[in-house]
Amino acid sequence: MHGIFHKSDLSFDAVIKFFAAGFVIAAPTAFVFEYIFMSILALFYYIIVAVITLFDEAIGKNVGDIDYQTLIFFDILQSYLIAALIEEACKYYAFRTVEHPDLIFLTGLNRVKHDKMTTYGGNAAYAFSSDNNAKISRTDSFESEYSNTTHKSHRGNSLTPSKRLRNMLNKNSDDQDVRTARQKAAAVTTAMISGAVGLACAENFIYVFFFSGSNTQDEIGMLLFRSIFPVHAFCAAMQSIGVIEKFLEEIDENSSSIGVGSILLPAILLHGSFDAILMTVNSIIDNTVENSGGVGYDFTVLNIIAGSLVIGVVLFGLIWYYVKNRSQKARLKLLETSPPRSKTIPEIEIV
Repeated sequence: MHGIFHKSDLSFDAVIKFFAAGFVIAAPTAFVFEYIFMSILALFYYIIVAVITLFDEAIGKNVGDIDYQTLIFFDILQSYLIAALIEEACKYYAFRTVEHPDLIFLTGLNRVKHDKMTTYGGNAAYAFSSDNNAKISRTDSFESEYSNTTHKSHRGNSLTPSKRLRNMLNKNSDDQDVRTARQKAAAVTTAMISGAVGLACAENFIYVFFFSGSNTQDEIGMLLFRSIFPVHAFCAAMQSIGVIEKFLEEIDENSSSIGVGSILLPAILLHGSFDAILMTVNSIIDNTVENSGGVGYDFTVLNIIAGSLVIGVVLFGLIWYYVKNRSQKARLKLLETSPPRSKTIPEIEIV
């Protein structure tokens, strides 16, 4: 997808690095947090069983029905609050961890406002703690631009340090980003999907080699099933709608209203619903086989219902993304044709 459609939007270097962030950072972090919260959830479950046993010993001696009913509830709770919430948050923050030159416009939102009172050496505002770093040419480093030898040999001593710095921040660069707003948006989506695929790849190793069974047929079946519904990649695309709206569409940078919760919520709902359906059906099948030898449910019908619900959830998410994406592209196109907004650099006193 990157090579055919988005090669001019995002470099292959960025794709590799975001994939690595998903594989090396997001996946282990999600695993650790899921283990911690699963332990807490299991403890909570046993406390409930102990309390029920304490108040009604007869029920406590035969907690099979309670186990089954409670297990369904905890499956749903685990799907949304543990699997979906933790994994989507880890994907998002792993993406935000990587500061790549192709997405430099993501690094400076609102930093000017927050850093106006920042002082350097107790006397002067330090411009490079703000989003002014995005305006520095990547071909000229801070040291070469701001060292005394550079200023003496190239600029002379006629300009004050403050004016020299302002000229450096405002100058045109040969390395200026010439991508349109829609191309930047495509770069964000591609980068977020790359990170999500990295997490999914690491997760697939765990599922195939630890949870799929002991034979190759089960492993291949697990991989085929997980490849049919690439939920992680799709949820990353849904997250990108909010990220693009936050960093590319907002006109007033001083009144940002899009938080992490708004960005993650659609992906959490889709991911949680997907997992809840599969986990609930598995619990029903396991309980039926264990307690009644498989009598009571037609497993074929049950799997057809589960498959239909999963496909319905994914289709609903696809429709949601399609509508949001088309609307967003229209707004970005309008943004490209509107007059550019100039950003003023705060007055800087350098001593």
